[in-house]
Amino acid sequence: MELSNWFKGFEKGITKLTARQREQFFSECGKNCVNGGTLSIYRKLKEDANGDMDVFFQMANELPGVKGEVIEK
Repeated sequence: MELSNWFKGFEKGITKLTARQREQFFSECGKNCVNGGTLSIYRKLKEDANGDMDVFFQMANELPGVKGEVIEK
């Protein structure tokens, strides 16, 4: 099974949910995604950058699949 086919079915199923059901579903999905690693990665970056957001975004740019840059100091 190709992964894109799974996503098509997933999207089709989501469209059948009520707005409230989609809210509940994506709320839990988002919490799990963040708590599963994303939040801890960015917390560590902030700590390593000593709160300096310019340094934070420069370091974030080094993460695979992430693009960060300082536009204006």
